Amino acid sequence: MLVDSLALTDALVDSLALTDALVDSLALTDAEADSLALTDALVDSLALTDALVDSLVLKEELVDSESDSRADSLNSSDSDSLTDIDS
Repeated sequence: MLVDSLALTDALVDSLALTDALVDSLALTDAEADSLALTDALVDSLALTDALVDSLVLKEELVDSESDSRADSLNSSDSDSLTDIDS
């Protein structure tokens, strides 16, 4: 009977060790899922950064275009004024 009791105790210890291993495995799986979520968030953040950079480039091009347009308009007005004076 003592041998059976020891065998059952050993089986219980093994079962507890397997439960601990399963808990550790689940914790690692959760950590991996968290890591993947953080990676996804980083990818999203990089995409938003790229979109922000693109937006800033477009704004700069728009400002440059408006500036060029105003300069062309002023130059055109100046040459019209000079033509009027010459007449």
